[in-house]
Amino acid sequence: MDLFIYRRGEGFIGEISDYESLEIERNYYTYSKLTLRLPKNQENINLLKLGNMITTDKDKLYPYQIEHFSVIKEGKRDIIEVYGVSLNYILSNRTIIRQEVYSGNVEDVVKRFISSNAIDSLDASRNIPGLILGANTGVVGTISASRTGGDLMTNSFDLLKEVEATIDIVLSPNLQNFEVITWQAPDRSILQDVNNHVIFSSEYDNVLNQSYYIDTLKYKNTTVVAGEGEGVLRTVATVGSASGWDRREIYVDARDLQSTYQDENGTEQTLTPTEYEALLINRGIENNNNSDVVESFEATIDRVQYIVGRDYNIGDKITFFDNEINIVKNVRTVQITTTVDPSGTTDTPSFGTTKI
Repeated sequence: MDLFIYRRGEGFIGEISDYESLEIERNYYTYSKLTLRLPKNQENINLLKLGNMITTDKDKLYPYQIEHFSVIKEGKRDIIEVYGVSLNYILSNRTIIRQEVYSGNVEDVVKRFISSNAIDSLDASRNIPGLILGANTGVVGTISASRTGGDLMTNSFDLLKEVEATIDIVLSPNLQNFEVITWQAPDRSILQDVNNHVIFSSEYDNVLNQSYYIDTLKYKNTTVVAGEGEGVLRTVATVGSASGWDRREIYVDARDLQSTYQDENGTEQTLTPTEYEALLINRGIENNNNSDVVESFEATIDRVQYIVGRDYNIGDKITFFDNEINIVKNVRTVQITTTVDPSGTTDTPSFGTTKI
């Protein structure tokens, strides 16, 4: 796998094909990582400066920005080791400074948060040069979201995860801009008949080892959300209707949500009591998503029948089933780790845990 090196403002500056090892951890619901080890020489030192970007001949428009550079002495050899992160990580360098409230298609909502804090901010010093919003890709889902504080990367991933989608920042085809892309990987599970199915089961002889568990320890089904105000005047909303033994409460301090706030243009906006209650309820729903019954079906798969990059890829939804314990799980491919070393190239997938 050949590597291409770019420098912001200059574009392509060199190529690397001779290295000791390369590991790329491609993630669907968080940023991705690259680790490269190669011989120390002046050319490699000049190419692999902090802030430069690495792409591969497998995905020329998907860059990893170098965040770590080290030289390691191993006996008589000097080895360079660099660590890079995918460009969606740069969103972690921007916080949502003031309360922002948006509703609509999930792609539009996420991009409005990014635009107001990293592209078209009232404070020009917060804008990231060359960062642009790509066209929507057809992700289905309508949300209402209010955010104050927290970084853009985490908030973007969290909002998109609600509809099993994700976010990336890629090089534009002209190699001059960095394009924000929101997208959802294909469904290859048995829930649909449009795409070819990818099914793992011991009955198909493509599962080597497997384990299953279900856990209710952190399960909560009733969220009490406390918003603005003090004491008995504090606005409180409740999400959930369970009672008695079945009721499992969690408290959420949502004081950051205010009925009067400034929008991205600095204009004061005031929500009606009904709109504000809906905002609190939405916050409660979001917290309930993190307090579900966790059900996990984990397996070590035989990677012969279905091949990464040919039959499925990062983010694709696939099916696991075991008829003996009557379990069928349709989960996302949340991580693919690609390792390149003298023994060859290996792709190792990992699949998501489901919540019910």
